[in-house]
Amino acid sequence: MQLSRCGDIDDLRLAAQKRLPGFVFDFVDGGADGQVGVRKNVAVFEDVALIPRVLVDVANRSLATTMFGARQAAPLAIAPTGGVGMLHRDGEIGLARAAVARNIPFTLSTASNVGLEKMRDAVDGRLWMQLYMFKNHDMTNSIVRRADAAGYEALVLTLDTPVAGMRKLDSRHFARPGALTLKSRINTLFHPRWMANVLLRGLPGFPNVEAALPPDQRSAHAARAFLMGAKDQSLEMSDLARFRDMWPRTLLVKGVLAPDDVGALIDHGVDGVILSNHGGRQLDGTVTALEMLPAAVEAARGRIPILIDGGVRRGSDIIKAVALGAATVMIGRATLYGIGAGGEPGACRALEILFQEMDRTLALLGCPDVAGLGSEYMRVPIGFGGLR
Repeated sequence: MQLSRCGDIDDLRLAAQKRLPGFVFDFVDGGADGQVGVRKNVAVFEDVALIPRVLVDVANRSLATTMFGARQAAPLAIAPTGGVGMLHRDGEIGLARAAVARNIPFTLSTASNVGLEKMRDAVDGRLWMQLYMFKNHDMTNSIVRRADAAGYEALVLTLDTPVAGMRKLDSRHFARPGALTLKSRINTLFHPRWMANVLLRGLPGFPNVEAALPPDQRSAHAARAFLMGAKDQSLEMSDLARFRDMWPRTLLVKGVLAPDDVGALIDHGVDGVILSNHGGRQLDGTVTALEMLPAAVEAARGRIPILIDGGVRRGSDIIKAVALGAATVMIGRATLYGIGAGGEPGACRALEILFQEMDRTLALLGCPDVAGLGSEYMRVPIGFGGLR
């Protein structure tokens, strides 16, 4: 399917599914265990109904907002996702360029297939750096110092990965770590464009952490296995002080769901909280970020912005989240489907779709400015929102 004929994110998903080998597509599309979290993240937006207003002048509309002192074109940012180089050789750079073209922030993952310095050299725009906290503190601290030296605007600490979730769809393609099953190898042969773009040029590595890896664990497969088991499982709330002291700019934490944690994190000096269940890829069956958004906003009491990710497939989803209190909505799979379908032009198409849908939703909602969105434009189910 031509990118111009993809009318929504679901169309881009189907296009990506056709272009990518099964093991790559399932890596992006799948979640933990029974996939309950993945499905619920998407479905929960259907539980929130819109209440349009009429006879409102919507001839001049604005999606623009301000985050951490910088103006951006919409309350939208690209979330950190690792291994994007498996979808397209220059996947991360393509995502970042698409974000810069739309004047929204891009977040680079520690587990990206492009080094943070190379990304900064390639892209002149708002870059945030995601960080996993490793048992090896020197390894973690090195990434923080490098991101600081490269001028990244924000540091995003991921808190919900002490161990890796069980990615069932992902794991079924492998007979053993790093070795595809015969069925998956045969399937890969039916995707020659992907093979030419990715496989035949050598599987991408993990340059942000390669220097800290043992020499025999620097291949793509070995490095991924190492990273999965290298996370620090002993971290406590007090450990945030170390990062607050090291990082001079905006400090965000990602992977929070409990409203009680929001207040504690604010007390420990964070500048923003990202509500997230990791796209349903870690602990299956959790509450969704959208469900917990009203209670998290109440807990923050305006002291810091609350961001959100998970399940966003339409521009109207973004509008709903903002109306319920989200300062910015982060997207992962939506733009990954674009990269999988057509590289950087596919990511640009994904953002074009979402911007068009956001603008159209504002117009039909009778709200000319995203800054005017509030709960009066929404109807939510009784008990929704985690409020006590």
